[in-house]
Amino acid sequence: MQPLECGACQLDCRVQRQRGELLALRLVHSLGLLLGELAQAAHQLLRIAAERKTEPTLHAITVPTVPQFAESLNGQIAYEFGASQQYVAIAVWYDAETLPQLAAHFYRQAVEERNHAMMIVQYLLDAGAKVTIPATGEPQNDFPDPVAPVRLALEQERTVTEQISRLASLAHKENDLVGAEFLNWFLKEQREEVASMSALLAIVERAADNILLAEEYLVRQQIGDAGVDPTAPPAAGGAL
Repeated sequence: MQPLECGACQLDCRVQRQRGELLALRLVHSLGLLLGELAQAAHQLLRIAAERKTEPTLHAITVPTVPQFAESLNGQIAYEFGASQQYVAIAVWYDAETLPQLAAHFYRQAVEERNHAMMIVQYLLDAGAKVTIPATGEPQNDFPDPVAPVRLALEQERTVTEQISRLASLAHKENDLVGAEFLNWFLKEQREEVASMSALLAIVERAADNILLAEEYLVRQQIGDAGVDPTAPPAAGGAL
């Protein structure tokens, strides 16, 4: 074989070998791409399967939320009954001190606070909400003088006013317009209660040295009882 032919043959062999190597590299590259696509598809399938697997669990642990306004109204029932019990205790103390006009005033106040509690009960019943009748704490039964019970009563009315105001704010926050409208009456009522109890406190403080003067005043001028209010919300079982 001539040298020229031998060189051409060697060149041809090298070309063939390089072509084979390039073909192998292309095959490996193609296989790599295919494996990458398969891995990505498998990852997506696993993610979808995992999401579907967790969906029933998420639904299972979902708990329906109870509006905080309804829960807070149930709490207010306790406050109203507690106020009623406190007024009964005050009335009984005045009765024991032979101060019938002051006793009668607080007996009426006790019934009024009881009616407020039952108005809230009726509202919750009408709204289809669960009603919980709570226990109340023991009221204060002993007082150092005839002024102290009225001072306590005024503090109580101011506290209830703050409670009703917070409830009204909560109703607006939860966009419960019916609940907010229901509480408008209570807000007006509390304004009147604070005003009348403030007036009674001023009277008994002026008559502190002779409380019978306050008794005589209450015979002539009744405080805080405007009679039946036709705009009052209905009370469960009827108002007393």
